[in-house]
Amino acid sequence: PQIKLNMCEKCGEPTPRKICQACRLLDELNP
Repeated sequence: PQIKLNMCEKCGEPTPRKICQACRLLDELNP
């Protein structure tokens, strides 16, 4: 059973969420 992947709304990376971990970290560092 694979996890269904979406595409990150910001960078297009495959991610199970709407926004990938890297972009979410960047958002926290640069509000």
